[in-house]
Amino acid sequence: MEQVLTTSTQSSSSSVAKIINVLLWVLQIGAAGMFLMVGFLKLSGNPQLVGLFKAIGLGQWFRYLTGALELVAAVTVLIPSVSAFGALLMNSPLAIVLYLVMPTLWSVLGEMVRWLHRAAGWLDINLTSTPLSEPGMTGEQWARFGVAALVWVALPLFLGTLRVLRREVS
Repeated sequence: MEQVLTTSTQSSSSSVAKIINVLLWVLQIGAAGMFLMVGFLKLSGNPQLVGLFKAIGLGQWFRYLTGALELVAAVTVLIPSVSAFGALLMNSPLAIVLYLVMPTLWSVLGEMVRWLHRAAGWLDINLTSTPLSEPGMTGEQWARFGVAALVWVALPLFLGTLRVLRREVS
């Protein structure tokens, strides 16, 4: 009787894990599809996007750069070991928690600790990404957003990739 219950419990937890895995892959494929679509539109010279980047004032080179980065992102979303915090920590659940907690913690500290306030203006991804939804971002706002994105996305991605590449194969 005990063996039947154990087998049944293992079977149900295994099927739940498979369902979660399938759902995560569907989300990843959806995100990759969106990156591919938008990246292709930027690189193909969609008139609306050409006008948008002309209005931003950074030139068409920035449209090509962001389009290429979106195509790269489409591929990397599908490779779990390349995702930034997961690769850096080699622990997906901890990476998800840190990805959500660390920027929020930095926001709180930046507002509460006086000597961190100036740095928070450059490193707080929540604060620096707010002007993205408003028309007419200034060059300084783009620079602040770029620095925050480098700290919270590019740096962990780079360090995580190095760590994964140097990891011993077992």
